Amino acid sequence: MRRMGVLLNWLLAGVLVWAGVMKTLNPAAYAESIIGFRLVPWPVAVLVALYLPWLELVVAMGLLVPRWREGALWIATGLFTGFALLWAVTWARGIDASCGCFGGSGNGSAAWPLVRAILLAAVAGALLAKESTSGVRLQR
Repeated sequence: MRRMGVLLNWLLAGVLVWAGVMKTLNPAAYAESIIGFRLVPWPVAVLVALYLPWLELVVAMGLLVPRWREGALWIATGLFTGFALLWAVTWARGIDASCGCFGGSGNGSAAWPLVRAILLAAVAGALLAKESTSGVRLQR
């Protein structure tokens, strides 16, 4: 079971690195995808596009450092839960927004990004619960 936790921790870190790197490669395109959600004005979208990818990269590194893992899991759980809420609102409003999460730019259904965000939030939350309540650390 411990190996599964380590594998899932590395999976979360990999997802965050992939998403963070893809967003840093073209922050203008990422800002455009944020505008597609019709929730924030352009200046806020630009700030999110400039800073969120770096937060994702720092959290990914934190997941790999035992001393920082619990804090990184708190942030990762919050990020993925926030993304799930964003996609749920988008889906409920009937908006076909571009995710921009992994370098993709195509519009489409919010169903898959919503499911993906829920699964990632659940994994991060489960790892956080194991890390913080049992005193068991995934790796030293």
